[in-house]
Amino acid sequence: MAVPPRAAALFDEGAALERAGDLPGAFASYEAAVETHPDYLAACKALARLSLAIDEIRAFQNWCHEASRIDPMDPEPYAMLGGWLARRGRRAEALETLRHALTRRPLPDGERAAVEAALRAIQL
Repeated sequence: MAVPPRAAALFDEGAALERAGDLPGAFASYEAAVETHPDYLAACKALARLSLAIDEIRAFQNWCHEASRIDPMDPEPYAMLGGWLARRGRRAEALETLRHALTRRPLPDGERAAVEAALRAIQL
């Protein structure tokens, strides 16, 4: 489904605010984009990243799950969540989640290498 112009504009505003370092403003713009278009995958993933950056872990988890609901084949939400689980020492959950990320659509080479490196580090 195509993203409505208003939602796209709010997302672009959020990205600009994020680049400028205004994380609360970016968060508000991304949230408004999702309110305008609830299945806006890119906005959900941006909200997950920002939630993690500001240490809002419950929101991070919720946005990762929302992104995976919108597109179950997108590996990025699983990779983000798996990396967070690994950093928290939750080895078994991290392994399962990162392996799941690798079974989704192909990741770009750099992202795939990062997920594989995280898996190797956990398995040591």
